[in-house]
Amino acid sequence: MIMEKDIINILIVDDEKYEGILIEKCVNWESEGFHIIGNVQCAENALKLMEKQVPDIVYTDINMPRIDGLELSRRIRDTYPAVRIVIVTGYREFEYAREAIHIGVEEFLLKPIQSDELLAAAMKLREQILKKREQQSKDVENLSGPLSGTASKDSYRIH
Repeated sequence: MIMEKDIINILIVDDEKYEGILIEKCVNWESEGFHIIGNVQCAENALKLMEKQVPDIVYTDINMPRIDGLELSRRIRDTYPAVRIVIVTGYREFEYAREAIHIGVEEFLLKPIQSDELLAAAMKLREQILKKREQQSKDVENLSGPLSGTASKDSYRIH
């Protein structure tokens, strides 16, 4: 059983509604410990949704009107640096992959997408996210430990 604190939130962004639905439905995300917080058709809607709830992972297409997936990735990286980004695209041009790497995208998957590829990318990122959460939790414990009211009044006496 997966604890609520270990659930990883995913946002799907693809201007082709069918492709977004395919990503959402081809994997039993919930049983694997993931939760789809949204499936939107444009970068603007993704950014609006992220103002309310920041996902752990964003799956995005590259070729979208107005703001493409690479520009969306740049904006996510600038505003939400902890969010992991997976590009899902039908474009095989090396230049797109190179730009995605430059932006700091974690995965670059080619369409037609396979459910096992989607899940493998998510599981790899999940491990990284949970390790980071665990480290942050330890950091907070270390900060609050000695200051959590255990010191006596003598500890504050100036000598």
